[in-house]
Amino acid sequence: MNPNIIAILLGIFVFVFSIPIPNVVNQLLDYIAAMFAPLSMIIIGCSLADIQLKALSFNRLLILAILLKNFIYPIFSIFILISLGVTGTSLLTTVILTSCPVAGLVVLFTLESKGDAEPGILLVSLSTILSLITIPFIIFFLNFLHLNS
Repeated sequence: MNPNIIAILLGIFVFVFSIPIPNVVNQLLDYIAAMFAPLSMIIIGCSLADIQLKALSFNRLLILAILLKNFIYPIFSIFILISLGVTGTSLLTTVILTSCPVAGLVVLFTLESKGDAEPGILLVSLSTILSLITIPFIIFFLNFLHLNS
């Protein structure tokens, strides 16, 4: 069994049966959780450093995935949320979260499964850089529609 599946099942078991976790264990888990994001960025950075810039291949699927995640999906979510009656801070927060870049877990799972990490690294890296433009654009689009008040 995969360690991730075991952890999920254990977490569900602890939650369902309301098993109290000792403070020491809870604090340890908080420390581990706080380390996860910086460690994943270090792993992605190290993997990115191994890629030759001349050998990069920007195929159509990679570009499509970035456009869908950073631009089309957030705009589509605006209209879905509006049709569901979501407004104000809830609308803005949800749309900003949909505008965030691709998760670094893509790379970590690829590395764990011994797959080709280059497409995942490119996807995470380019999506993160592009989000510097797309997130402000999505907020501007909401302001333009006067929907974030």
